[in-house]
Amino acid sequence: MLAEKMKSSPAYISQLENAKRNVTSDFFDKIADTFKIEPYQLLIERDVVNYKRVDQKK
Repeated sequence: MLAEKMKSSPAYISQLENAKRNVTSDFFDKIADTFKIEPYQLLIERDVVNYKRVDQKK
């Protein structure tokens, strides 16, 4: 779980994801560190990837 890896609360991560809170520069750096990337890489526009959900129960 992302919140556990970042030592943050799931509620705070949810608020960021739903644009109810603004991310601080320190937390932005923490996100990049968690994913082991440079912070600017979080801002690069990427192609949309369409994933299809696969039902595992058959």
